[in-house]
Amino acid sequence: MNEAKRYPLATAAALAAGIFVGAAGSVSSLVRGAGFTVAQVCFTQFLAASLILGIIVAIKFHEKIAPSDVLKLILLGMEKSIPVFAYFLSIQFMSVAAGCTFQFHYVWITVLIQCVVEHFLPGKKVVISALLILAGSVLGSGLMDEIIAGSFRISWPGIWASAICSVTYAVFIYASSRTAVTVNPIQRSFFISLGGFIAVTIIMLVTGGFKEFDFVGSIPGGSLMGVLMCVIPFICYAYAGPRLSGGKTAILVSSELPAAVVAGHFLNGEKITPLMIGGVVIILGAVVLSQSGSAKKESEAESAS
Repeated sequence: MNEAKRYPLATAAALAAGIFVGAAGSVSSLVRGAGFTVAQVCFTQFLAASLILGIIVAIKFHEKIAPSDVLKLILLGMEKSIPVFAYFLSIQFMSVAAGCTFQFHYVWITVLIQCVVEHFLPGKKVVISALLILAGSVLGSGLMDEIIAGSFRISWPGIWASAICSVTYAVFIYASSRTAVTVNPIQRSFFISLGGFIAVTIIMLVTGGFKEFDFVGSIPGGSLMGVLMCVIPFICYAYAGPRLSGGKTAILVSSELPAAVVAGHFLNGEKITPLMIGGVVIILGAVVLSQSGSAKKESEAESAS
């Protein structure tokens, strides 16, 4: 399959990654509402993802991978655990809307990382799309509704946690497009999940998270989170990353917020306001803008960069 045909599939994969992560956020609220900590939920979800992907790899894929690539992918997975914890930490100090909005700075940060590392300026459509997504996140997350209602409060610990989340998430998105790109997406996803599991296990041991941990009780919700938050998104990242630039991937992954708004409404009964709808429309418009033009031209531009 040539790159002109692979580009639309890569685009769809990046969109799907954002959609599943966005939906997983609402599921996570339900799981944590059952009395599990963030670390405990993450432990079960990364374990489930590693087992599922490991079984698939053992049955179907037997390609040899260079030890250096394995190490890089495991480290990438360990890095991916940081934004997960940082985001949930941020919403302990501020509202979910505020945490989500600050976290969305990962879009322009990813574009910036790509510019610095690859020494080139992004196209106008990418810059405009990144700015529109940032504006759309203020509305779509519900933060503007909080500001208007006077319920928004600045929390510096929450802001710092959100900053860590957005930076490390941006690093993951960019690095996933440049790390072990010749490795099969399923195998890449397995080692990334394994890295995340190792990191979470270390955190659980250090913080005493295994004490009074109802592991059996966490399996249903944690396994579902593993599929929604790790298995499907990681496979999508693994396929899209090598075929798209980091900036384009970050913009497409912003489908996370529209998915979170819809999932939050239907799963958690969260209210959707006109401003939130406006924010979702802006984000979707930004995604469309970033992808305007023929797939062939876009893929050639990304390959040249």
